[in-house]
Amino acid sequence: LLQAIEVDLNGSIHRIVKLRNPWGHKEWRGDWSDSDSRWTSELREKLNYYPNDEGEFYIGFDSYYNLYGDSVICKCNSSYLRSELKLNSSECFVAFQIYEPTTGFFSIYQYMPRTHSSGMRSIPYLVSELYRYENMTLKKIGNQAKTDVLGEVSREESLSPGLYVLQGRYLSSPNPKKYMCFVAYASKAIALVPIPGKSNVRDVSSSELFDAIKAKA
Repeated sequence: LLQAIEVDLNGSIHRIVKLRNPWGHKEWRGDWSDSDSRWTSELREKLNYYPNDEGEFYIGFDSYYNLYGDSVICKCNSSYLRSELKLNSSECFVAFQIYEPTTGFFSIYQYMPRTHSSGMRSIPYLVSELYRYENMTLKKIGNQAKTDVLGEVSREESLSPGLYVLQGRYLSSPNPKKYMCFVAYASKAIALVPIPGKSNVRDVSSSELFDAIKAKA
């Protein structure tokens, strides 16, 4: 989703949005498509929009609202730092240390084939839970986050200094080829450290956390 605007045509207001197919080709053929008669040379010049074969197109907002099941806002910050850790398991625990107040996004996404032989996408349900180590116990922070339609679960957090555990787990049996990829995109550099061999977050001890963080440092 690149743009959302209102267009005045002879006193009638039309809401349209500009999209781009990430594959770079194949475009919308309905209302406000490149061949729509409402496109005048003046309007194209005003919007600096000229048909091409790069996958960009306009669509009426009502059509967009009715046909698209999900919209995702991509938040970019040039000062943020990204770290990533890929793990192959049905349930994973990742530890990280926050040394000063940090704001950022903590995401888990999963491998999935684009289609099955039936043409349907395969998206096992995935959930994310975040814990902070306090008084010798792990305290859950916020609510459980669940997979969206893109196979990703993400949460925005403002974290104080401390030791944290991010848990990811499938709610359905994962295909052995699937993996979880943990991502931290935050105002400070964050080192993500795997905690192997655990089936319950309560089994993760403070000594294991500190040893893992120390080994990563």
